[in-house]
Amino acid sequence: MTGITPIKLFSNILTGLKRLVLPVKKDKSWNIWSAVTAGLIVACIFIAFYKFYMPHDFNNLGGKHAWVSGSTIKYVNMWLEEGASKLHFTNYEFFSSVEKPSLQEREPYVSYPTGVTFMVWSAARVLGRNHIDISFLKHFQLAMYALETVLMSLIAYSILSRKEKAGEPVKILLSVATAVLWMTIPVNNWFLSNIYWTDLAVFLWILAFLFLECITDTTVIG
Repeated sequence: MTGITPIKLFSNILTGLKRLVLPVKKDKSWNIWSAVTAGLIVACIFIAFYKFYMPHDFNNLGGKHAWVSGSTIKYVNMWLEEGASKLHFTNYEFFSSVEKPSLQEREPYVSYPTGVTFMVWSAARVLGRNHIDISFLKHFQLAMYALETVLMSLIAYSILSRKEKAGEPVKILLSVATAVLWMTIPVNNWFLSNIYWTDLAVFLWILAFLFLECITDTTVIG
């Protein structure tokens, strides 16, 4: 079994995006407006849920495993203050000091890849920030969780469109219900909206590629 080539991957992504906007004529099950409706309803429910029912304390770095969010803030601020390229896009446990002048003495953290830091650092750079705090990170994480929840509704709609003969209102209702259920599961509700780390940041990309799988006739990963 051979791995997918970059050209094939790019081609499949373009095919998926084309079908999202202009569904293939032979497939009458996909309705772009129904999918958009489901996504918008889920987005509104998400905003209302976290605005009125379960508002966030964006200034509180506390709770189970919140220390990993603290580590992310530390790594990102190092990149912002010293320059990510100067640090070779590597996470270090200690800031530069008289006691730890060399990068090796600052103890590089190599247990996880640094893509998780890169995402937040990129957002901070785009927004013109030279320092981030827990409020910035929690807003970033909540925005990711909103996108993930919308993607879940789109995935559910895509699957229902291929497997079920029900009318569009039923597909929309089931898609919204699936996404809301996934959003309100206690473990998701806490970790995906409050804690930021590699294991949680990958959810957005997993769901994005699953969605591409659903809207393409070929598979994205092989």
